[in-house]
Amino acid sequence: MKKITKRIAAKNNTLHKLVKKYGSDKIKSGYVDFYNHLFEPTRDEVKTVLEIGIGTTVPHAKSSMYDYSINNSYKPGASLRAWRDYFPNAHIYGGDIQLDTQFQEEHITTFLFDSRNGNECETALGDLTFDIIIDDGNHDEMSQVRTMYNLIRRVNPGGFYIIEDITPGNFTPVYKQVIPFALLSKTDLNTTTHNSELRFTYSQITTNVTVDIYILQPHENLLVLKL
Repeated sequence: MKKITKRIAAKNNTLHKLVKKYGSDKIKSGYVDFYNHLFEPTRDEVKTVLEIGIGTTVPHAKSSMYDYSINNSYKPGASLRAWRDYFPNAHIYGGDIQLDTQFQEEHITTFLFDSRNGNECETALGDLTFDIIIDDGNHDEMSQVRTMYNLIRRVNPGGFYIIEDITPGNFTPVYKQVIPFALLSKTDLNTTTHNSELRFTYSQITTNVTVDIYILQPHENLLVLKL
């Protein structure tokens, strides 16, 4: 019998409703419907989620939500709260470099660290591993690459590593070179293109890693690694 928690009633809510409830901008980006489709089949099985970028409202900070917060009911940690209610059996973790993002709530833990710095990742996260890691941090390719290199080994088998807001034009010179290195394995690369989706499959001796780029809107793109 599956574990019943106090949050089980949230199972009847869609992710869209939860994101709207807490004021996250993931509806605006178009990511919510995609995430609901991706995670719905296994949402009861997800135990740990890490999101990089909690959503600072410090003016002029990089990737600040300050302007968004003026006209919306928003405070840092909106998407963490949505994930907590969406995944009824999961503990949700968040990482950020801004002090205003730090808080503790039931089933939510936040850490103050720079995901681009390997030593800070080790100190903050210790032995933690995750079923899902989402990089919603600085949104520039080098920060995304450094974060992926530091964190991808923490994804549990069968889990997801997702980068939000990638720049498809920069994929070939940046991501294609770094993903095999981050996976710490020699790989063979097969590429197919269909519709708006670009798929890369890395075949390894013990693991198959599927890498998809989903172009949801002209400037809202996701890199999804299924490990």
